[in-house]
Amino acid sequence: MTRNPTALVPLLAMVVTGCTPALTDLVLFNINDGAGVSIDTICSAPCAGDDVSADISFAEAVLVDPTAQLTLEQYRVEYAISGSDAVLDYYSDTLAVSVTSGTTAYFSVNLAAASQRDALDALYLDGLDTATATITFAGYDQHDQVMQLDVDVPLSFGRLDQSTGTTNSTDTGVTQ
Repeated sequence: MTRNPTALVPLLAMVVTGCTPALTDLVLFNINDGAGVSIDTICSAPCAGDDVSADISFAEAVLVDPTAQLTLEQYRVEYAISGSDAVLDYYSDTLAVSVTSGTTAYFSVNLAAASQRDALDALYLDGLDTATATITFAGYDQHDQVMQLDVDVPLSFGRLDQSTGTTNSTDTGVTQ
């Protein structure tokens, strides 16, 4: 059997230079099964956008310690409103999620607090409006190195009819 020595060059280069994949490159987030999230701007608890399903997968890699662990302790949600320069205050909350190399952890996040719902409702005109929520997760790895991971989630927001999930066309009694 003949071996092609050039096939080993990339692997040897990584070993010689100490290049290992960044742990954050091995992490994959899945928010709401990849679907967008609807935020009801005038709801009574529980509200659409509360307790959104999330999971974090930490892929195994040959050059990463098999006992590697990531721990998420908090997250922040910021909105970019489509077609608007409006700046909304961010929402943040704490977490207690850990994931080890080769595993997946399941948890939920809240994508809107009352103050964000009020601010979104002030922007609401008619029908569903759209935005992007950038969720920044913060925590540390097994070496106590601080890390941040971002994921974007498409949002629609408006005055939703809780029974149908469509925009509420009736007068809600809410004044702006």
